[in-house]
Amino acid sequence: MFGIYRTLLALFVVASHLMSITVIGQYAVHGFFILSGYLMTHIMSRNYGYDLAGIRAFGANRFLRLYPTYWVLCAFVVPILFFAGQSATHEFNYNMGIPGDAAIWLQNLTMVYLNVIPMQINPRLSPPTWALTVEILFYALIAIGLSKTKLRTLTWAGMSVAYISATHWFELENSYRYSAVMAGSLPFAAGAILYHFRDVMEVHISWLKTRMGLGLVVALFLLNCFSGCLVVLLGLNEAIGHICYHFNLLLNFALIFALADGVPFPFPKKVDTIIGDYSYPIYLFHYPAGLAASMILFGTPQRGFHLDGFLVMCTSLPLCFLASYFVIRFIDHPIQRIRARVKKRLRSTEACPP
Repeated sequence: MFGIYRTLLALFVVASHLMSITVIGQYAVHGFFILSGYLMTHIMSRNYGYDLAGIRAFGANRFLRLYPTYWVLCAFVVPILFFAGQSATHEFNYNMGIPGDAAIWLQNLTMVYLNVIPMQINPRLSPPTWALTVEILFYALIAIGLSKTKLRTLTWAGMSVAYISATHWFELENSYRYSAVMAGSLPFAAGAILYHFRDVMEVHISWLKTRMGLGLVVALFLLNCFSGCLVVLLGLNEAIGHICYHFNLLLNFALIFALADGVPFPFPKKVDTIIGDYSYPIYLFHYPAGLAASMILFGTPQRGFHLDGFLVMCTSLPLCFLASYFVIRFIDHPIQRIRARVKKRLRSTEACPP
């Protein structure tokens, strides 16, 4: 039951970007990474397997999940950026714009930005797509067996902790803990650990899989987000911000554990799935939608922690949901049937005698 959770994370990213509440967006992105680490390890182990046929089927399904929706949304984005103009677009977000050469176009179309900190490649049609570079890399590593066994996963997690520790030891800037490719390693590894040790956790902390347990974790998650925001807004001790930042990983880990077929959910699974379908297109489209809303409302690019920014965010959400409905209805749902056939063909191949 991860659909509502994913869409709430996407809405956190929207609020983070359009109202300049940076912390909650960072917390949400790492929540996405933990969930992906868990789900990708789960489906590789349970559905696809690590032989060549399984890896190919996994790759085909990931391609169909990510790219058609993104490419169709790009067809909406380009006219918005063109009519807003380069000056207004850059004022709204310096990293957003229409690529000016073939190399940057290729990186935009593939969402593979060739930099150890993908966020530094610009312009990007959809600024948040830097995180997809991280996702795609770890999809590939998981597919070839990075999280296949408990030992590999624990070794991977240990190396990831060492990397994060080194960023603190050498006093590197925050981008090395958030938007660098290696910054995604720890949350992805945490998700893989959840897959391998979920049965053990259910024995010892099964209370998390109750409504009371989930409610407590959600309350702590929101309190931690609020605390992280206060650290930034009030200019408090940076060490407190680091504690909140890393505590977020533990809280998202606990949320995903609680939601993994555990808590009696107040919404039917079908509703959860429908709501969850909106998370990816909202994540991709909210910046261009915000730019369009700003130009419609004010004639100038406006976003930030003020009334105008709030109005831009509120106006952009219907645009996001409208564009999302279009791609879900006419692109994603037909492609889901293709993905189902890919899985069915894999199962048929496995059933055939050698």
